Amino acid sequence: MTKILKIVPFALLSFLISCGSDSNVSDRMQEADAGGGFLFGLILFILLIAFVGAVFILGGGMLWTRAMFSRVSISWWHIMYLRFKHIPQDLIVDTMIKASEAGIKLTTSEMESHYLAGGDIKNVVDALIAAKNADSELSDSLKLNLTFGVAANIDLAKFDVLKAVQEATHFKVLETPPIRGFAKDGVEVTMRCRVTIRTLIREIVSGAGSETVVARINEAVVSEVGKMASHYQILENAFMLADNVENRPGLMDGTAYKLLSVDLSDIQVGKDLHAELAIERAHAAKAQAEAKKAEALTREQEEIANAQEAKVKLILAETEVQKAMAAAFLDGKLSIHDYHQMQNTEADTKMRENLAKGKH
Repeated sequence: MTKILKIVPFALLSFLISCGSDSNVSDRMQEADAGGGFLFGLILFILLIAFVGAVFILGGGMLWTRAMFSRVSISWWHIMYLRFKHIPQDLIVDTMIKASEAGIKLTTSEMESHYLAGGDIKNVVDALIAAKNADSELSDSLKLNLTFGVAANIDLAKFDVLKAVQEATHFKVLETPPIRGFAKDGVEVTMRCRVTIRTLIREIVSGAGSETVVARINEAVVSEVGKMASHYQILENAFMLADNVENRPGLMDGTAYKLLSVDLSDIQVGKDLHAELAIERAHAAKAQAEAKKAEALTREQEEIANAQEAKVKLILAETEVQKAMAAAFLDGKLSIHDYHQMQNTEADTKMRENLAKGKH
């Protein structure tokens, strides 16, 4: 069709030139009857209509007609301008018609700018329509009030804006792995948390994800369990623990979600840390006492060994004395009288020692 648009004006111009340059045309026109002049005018009129129709169709006339009947404000010249900017005319017009039928007013400049920036205008318009339909069913506090600028920014940040709208209009439930904490009485308590959150669509680009939310919930639960005086308080009133976690200041700061509720489940009582520490202390004291007992036995055995050694030495010394006395008898240095006197002295000394012991 583009080739036809280029050929038709040149063919019409050639036809008119050839008619003017022919020297016999005026004579023939004068000689032609009324029927021949009408036929020539009809042919010229048909060619002109064909040219205008080709220009109209190839220039986006059909799209302009569709936009006009859909009450979309866009001129035929602007549709021609889109072709020169290499912007798909049908994409712009169709998305604007779709938005208009949903009651969303958009401008061609917004659509063009987003397309040239590399955005997906079709997905953005679908997200705006979905958000508008959801707002009609939501309360004022939950409405998204999504604008084209916000949706376009989310789309340019390489997020699926339609999926983000769907997540923002539906609650999301996160389940944590088993969380272990210790109350002040030293008893371990294990539980799971079901966290209900809602996506904040305006924070989805800069906010932290669901993994951060789960990590913060784990930290908050462990901290709140540690504040409980006894594990019985948790078992008797788990709702209080959940409320403390839910109302913890700054819990959802910097995330892309709003916390709606925290529910505890699978609460189980584990080991008693204080009891285990007492048992360990008892075992340590017992081991220390046994070590002292073994040390005392060792010292006693050493003393017995030392006494035996001293006794052996005494016997050896007495043996040496007996040998010396025998040698003295043989050499004549010790007489029988001297020996008896020495024995009497020893007996007297032992008697005195025994008497002294008896007094004590």
